[in-house]
Order: sequence, then structure tokens, then C-alpha cells
Amino acid sequence: MTNDIVVPEPLDPRKIYNDLIKRCKQVKEWFIFCIVDESWIPKEKLPFEIVIMNGIYCCRVITPTHTEALKIVANALPVIRFIDEPQDYDE
Repeated sequence: MTNDIVVPEPLDPRKIYNDLIKRCKQVKEWFIFCIVDESWIPKEKLPFEIVIMNGIYCCRVITPTHTEALKIVANALPVIRFIDEPQDYDE
């Protein structure tokens, strides 16, 4: 049995600021298109914006990578399948 003691770091505002700025510089805007189960009703606030056109959900997600954006959408919605950008999609 280990006896690990966690010692909190002292509060360093400069490090917090630098980490925040670094993360802000890394993020990008991703548009994820998917088809979602029709019976789904949102019960809580989602961590991204949604626009629904012709049954296709367009999710605007802000993350550093496309893979992370897909994970966020998949965890928040009952996705049936992800699709490429539709031909008739205009922002």
C-alpha cells in the first residue's frame, strides 16, 4: 500500500496566465457534421453551438485538435454517424 502525499503547488499567477494564453493560441474552430438520433432532446447545456439543417447537425466546437472536437460531440450527443461537410451547407 502506497502512502502518497499530494503537496499542492503554490499559487503562481504568472504560470496560470501563461498556461491560459498558451491554450488560447492553440485552439481552433471546428465544424463537425453528424446525424443524431431523432428522439434525442437536450436536457442540459452543451459545450458547443448547434445548427440543424435538413436533419444534419452542424456543431461548432472550439478545441486544439479535430480528434478532440469529435470526442466532445460524441460524448454530448447520441451520434448515429459523422459525415463530411454537405454540398449545400452555407454558413
